[in-house]
Amino acid sequence: MCAGSVLDASDHEYLQATGERTKRIGLGSYGDGMDRVRPMYVYPNPLSAPGFSTEATLIAERHDLTNEYAQLTRLGRIDRTLARVEETLVFSYYGLASAERMPSSSDLVDPFQRVEKRVETTSTRGRFRLDLEDD
Repeated sequence: MCAGSVLDASDHEYLQATGERTKRIGLGSYGDGMDRVRPMYVYPNPLSAPGFSTEATLIAERHDLTNEYAQLTRLGRIDRTLARVEETLVFSYYGLASAERMPSSSDLVDPFQRVEKRVETTSTRGRFRLDLEDD
């Protein structure tokens, strides 16, 4: 589980997605179809960070949760570098104190996998290529 701000520190895209939009109506051969034109935002999966997919992990903005929740142990910090300004946001990540993993104090810098070769165009949908030849 993670604070939303570890994925996106701004609420700009959220407000764009939840605000009023124009839909396309009168579509299809009978004219009764509609396209809601909903945006789809894709962010890195926090489970892509080493060790996060194998144990319950909480990523939080607060660094003092162990003071309130004895069942948590602070495992380290995560630094996220903002893209357009020279600033880093710092988060803490926690595990269950009862977990058998060794608590370590490791700091992670931008640990989520990134797609390096993004393109602005989307792939065509609804077309599949099957290779049915025997080798």
